[in-house]
Amino acid sequence: MTVATIETLTLQPGSEGKDAFVNSDDIYPDLNIGDNVYLLAGNNGFKNRTYIQFDLNPNPLPVGAVITDARLKLYQDTMLILPGTFNGGLYTVTSNWEENEITWNNQPTSSSDSVALPTLYDTTGNWVTCHIEDFVKGWLDGSITNYGLLLKAIDESSEDTGARFFSSDYVTDISKHPILEIDYYVP
Repeated sequence: MTVATIETLTLQPGSEGKDAFVNSDDIYPDLNIGDNVYLLAGNNGFKNRTYIQFDLNPNPLPVGAVITDARLKLYQDTMLILPGTFNGGLYTVTSNWEENEITWNNQPTSSSDSVALPTLYDTTGNWVTCHIEDFVKGWLDGSITNYGLLLKAIDESSEDTGARFFSSDYVTDISKHPILEIDYYVP
């Protein structure tokens, strides 16, 4: 019996990557910060939400590939408030957005179904990994339109919780840009 080999496709865009965070600060609700080197999620007195989308068009996998796992990896720079923990979720974005136009006031819609991130603690310099194979399968088979993912606190009313990650615009160390890894095999 021949066993198919599991391959891994790694996507880690540079500054062309599409990611941004929005902030509920009443003074700047229309401020676009899509080129910021950080991605924030949580509540540090203002709600912060991160949007991220990987370009999967055309389909980067070989014809007939079967996905066995997919992981979003974000490099945690720091907690927004120390010490603490952060419980966040990933939600499917359901409408289009542009990195250089997104603000708190025009942020896209999203689903209410989420995949929980691991609980984050007040440490820095860690990769945070979340398994998102259902999202990736849906994007690639067309059952989910790929507008990306929203990362936000599961309980946005809880202040002094949140985390900061490096974005695809972080230039000091490009190895810390967001990563999408897709494990697959071709039968």
